[in-house]
Amino acid sequence: MRYLMNGMQVDQKIACTNVSLEHCLSLLKKSSVGSLAVNDYDQFHTYELQRFLRMSQQVEHYSAQGHEAFPGELLMPKRDMAVTTNMLDRLVEFYQRAYADTPFSFRRPFSHRQHGDITVRPQATQYGRLQISGETFGSVFSGRSNSNAYILARFINQHDIVETYPGQVQYYLEHTIVINGLQIKHYLAYVRWYKQVSVAEIRFHLSPDKHPDNCLAELWDTEFSEEAADCILPIHNILGRFLPSTIEVKNRRGRYLAVVPLNRRFYI
Repeated sequence: MRYLMNGMQVDQKIACTNVSLEHCLSLLKKSSVGSLAVNDYDQFHTYELQRFLRMSQQVEHYSAQGHEAFPGELLMPKRDMAVTTNMLDRLVEFYQRAYADTPFSFRRPFSHRQHGDITVRPQATQYGRLQISGETFGSVFSGRSNSNAYILARFINQHDIVETYPGQVQYYLEHTIVINGLQIKHYLAYVRWYKQVSVAEIRFHLSPDKHPDNCLAELWDTEFSEEAADCILPIHNILGRFLPSTIEVKNRRGRYLAVVPLNRRFYI
């Protein structure tokens, strides 16, 4: 019951626009995670949830293409959308990466086609919210759930090191491609990722010893990175939510985004 009440307080604070970092950290001390790393979750009793969690936690061992089953659903608001040229290019690149271990190749409509190429359709369905078990993720598109639109996800960088990035979900996407005559739906999130700060000392400024493992909240740039194919994320790779706040660092110009990770909450 104490954990449930603490979670309710956190959700209430997320909905506030003028929440202070100090108050957020005080609520999260007993249940939050350090340095954007997620603590071991409770033992779940369904294979579906266990598999889903492994996809987001262990990206170096499990890869999601976006069509895999997941314990949840996409929610209203909903609308059909015509995919722009730039978005089509990103989708083509996303599918090329997601299906890199297959013989499939993807292309835009009306472009030069090789035998066996898969055409990426310029139609999709846009959603505002995502529900996973008992947890709801929002987006900028959903408006009223914008406060729950801040997520974390793991990527493998060019040095084969797994890093966790914070971002803001713009909307969720259901997109269908046809492979060997079969229609395959993909469940994706379009995310704007925040820029890393250039100095590690600033990133771990809130850690008593400036060590990542002891950092309750990391500092990131308040600006987004440029839009690219990495903005398209299978919902299976969402690691969790974070609580955003802004903070000034002495002797440093400007303000930084304080990223406070929130534990996942599942109800079975």
